[in-house]
Amino acid sequence: MKVLLIFPNRGVVTGEPPIGLGYIAACLRQKQVAVDLLDMTFAPSFARAQRVMEAAKPDIVGIYASTVMLKDSYAAARLARQCSAKLVVLGGPHASVLPEETLRAADADALVAGEGEWAFTEIAERFRASGGLPDLRGIPGVYVKIQGQVTGNSERRFIKDLDTLPLPARDLFDMRRYGKHWFQLDGAGSNLVGTNIVTSRGCPFSCSFCQPTLQSVFGAPHRRRSPENIVKELAALKAEYGLSAVQIVDDLFFIDSAYIEAFCRQMLESKLGIVWGAQSRVDTVPDDRLLDLAYRAGLRLISLGIESGASRVIKLYDKRIHIDQVNAAVDRIRAHRIKTRGFFIIGAPTESIAEIKQTIDFAVASRLDEAAFSVLTPLPGTHIHALAKANGWEVTQDWGYEHYYAKGGFLSGALPESVIRRYQRLAFLRFYLHPSRAPYLLNSLLSPRRAVTKLKCYFT
Repeated sequence: MKVLLIFPNRGVVTGEPPIGLGYIAACLRQKQVAVDLLDMTFAPSFARAQRVMEAAKPDIVGIYASTVMLKDSYAAARLARQCSAKLVVLGGPHASVLPEETLRAADADALVAGEGEWAFTEIAERFRASGGLPDLRGIPGVYVKIQGQVTGNSERRFIKDLDTLPLPARDLFDMRRYGKHWFQLDGAGSNLVGTNIVTSRGCPFSCSFCQPTLQSVFGAPHRRRSPENIVKELAALKAEYGLSAVQIVDDLFFIDSAYIEAFCRQMLESKLGIVWGAQSRVDTVPDDRLLDLAYRAGLRLISLGIESGASRVIKLYDKRIHIDQVNAAVDRIRAHRIKTRGFFIIGAPTESIAEIKQTIDFAVASRLDEAAFSVLTPLPGTHIHALAKANGWEVTQDWGYEHYYAKGGFLSGALPESVIRRYQRLAFLRFYLHPSRAPYLLNSLLSPRRAVTKLKCYFT
């Protein structure tokens, strides 16, 4: 039995390999299932994908389906069917939020909603045991299509102890090529070789642009890997790929002081010498003692979800922070020689030009080292998407990767796309041409490939 996992990313190269598929592949391998990965990030041709599938002759094809790459996920499913795959399965964020609608629209047999490791592994085991097409009904989180009718088990089974998961099968990724585009810690050094890791799942907060979608995928409880388990992965990354840096991409890393201290002490004891970055809310930034410890343990960048410089828009996002907390947090972080990056969003429904200007002015005047200005995307299943429907604002149904950073998705209820894009460009230019960011720009010139990747990811 052979399984082929497909990452149909034909959009912007971000330097971030699809870690979720790596975890699923590792779980399949534990059950002695032969698995391969078709990653379309660097080879976005469906003609090539067809050649790969015809040569591999997989029994099961598993396809990642997020909202921004949904059209390509459907195309990959059609191609898998044409190449005579016996079982075609979808999974991922969009599939988790709208399972029945997604499966009905896809040329696929089944769909996994929520965390995919256990459910997809059980699908593979049932296929192997049956010797043909298995009965997949009853598996928590799995939906099936039988004679055009979709039925499923809406129960979600979430992994309580993340340490029980094997480390992701990174040998399936082109780590060298991803590393050339990885820019997350360029502000801390131009020669760092790094990648992203995930250390937790779930988020206890309720920001309207990503909840309750996150709960649909990862459940409500916030679960963390142990510091020992994380350091084990870092040691493997250093030994196998020579990595010197990692970005922890959890939505919220800094939340539990005792956990942060334990992790930092584990890092110091390991003597790996790996530098790292992580994300935080402005109201969960550690105190001075912990920031000092974290710096000694390798912390070099904290990314802050600020979102807006306008208090009304912050409330619209249900961010539950005050704008005056931002500068205090940035100052405290910088006092410990740690860089800061701010994430901002423009293009919210009802947001005025004056409020966008307020956000730009705030970012430029701040002491942030880096900033990203994204266009709000009302992803299906989020509170923002529900707000749009409740107010009769039209939202695009023609999703593509470009929406996440550039186009947004509001067809009414928000400023025109052309206006939002103009102010997005203005925000980048004003922020990075400010004299205080000259060192950052000069450092970026030392890594031109990564600088271009960042521009494409955050801007174009």
